[in-house]
Amino acid sequence: MNTYFAHLKSDIPCTIYANGEYVGVCQKHNSLDLKIDTKDVYFNVSHIGNYYPYTIHIFNNNKCIDTTNNCLIVPYYNNNYDIYLKNIKIYENLPTTTLLNQTIGKTTITILNGILSSITIYDNSSIVYSENVKLLDKANVNVINGNIILKAYTTTNEYYLLILNSDYELIYNGYFDNLDENNNLFTGFTNLYDIAKHGHVCEINLDDLSNINDYYVVKDGGKRCNCQELIPQAFLEALKVKNFSLAKSYLNSTLANASNSHFEAFFGPIQAIYYNCYNNSSPINYTVYNGEYKFYNFTVKNQKIVDIEEC
Repeated sequence: MNTYFAHLKSDIPCTIYANGEYVGVCQKHNSLDLKIDTKDVYFNVSHIGNYYPYTIHIFNNNKCIDTTNNCLIVPYYNNNYDIYLKNIKIYENLPTTTLLNQTIGKTTITILNGILSSITIYDNSSIVYSENVKLLDKANVNVINGNIILKAYTTTNEYYLLILNSDYELIYNGYFDNLDENNNLFTGFTNLYDIAKHGHVCEINLDDLSNINDYYVVKDGGKRCNCQELIPQAFLEALKVKNFSLAKSYLNSTLANASNSHFEAFFGPIQAIYYNCYNNSSPINYTVYNGEYKFYNFTVKNQKIVDIEEC
């Protein structure tokens, strides 16, 4: 089989054994880089602190597959793989506390806090909705136009919004960086933390729940990227949010003449973008995840992309 290179990454320092042999320590800003020449490799992972140790099994048959679901594997074109290790924290069996217990008509909403927040909604004595969400710090419930509106604030400084209609059908369930309410209109904003500084806006009008308005915003057309290696990333990030004018501004005149639909078909629904830092030669290489991992080469001249090729 072909030799490949594994780059183990973890937010928490951990010791790594490969097939029973100690191979090193993986740290937050310092990956553990290994050359692998066996078809099967078992990594024993022991994080420092209050975390469960575990094993991952990497099976390589032309591509690396994790059979244990304990890591994220990102492939690159030149036979390199980033392996992002999970941190499985050990929690004490803490007693639950009641954050909310409110009855409106025949509907009762309870929130119990433990490791997570457990939301349960009853119609009289029957459970009609239940879900575990991020740990909540504050919460309140209202009924507007027959719809149940739960607004909350998490312990990690996010806004949480849950909307059920009068038949207890889920209309919306999500988190925002900011959440505004004006009459019956909720507007949630989430920062995407990309190069251009796009933000995602979600508008929910309680007078028309059949039409939830999702769109993206950016200030002054978007922050420009002038770094040669990151220009393809800025281009892909703009495509991801369908900001075609910004995306095409990174292309030469020939490529920019292609239709928006051409780029959508070529790259698919972009979900994640990874720069191949293990490629030491031109052109610049990226891995794009759109339901599957694909590799693309970008040739950049004078801060314009002049050629794009799927590998």
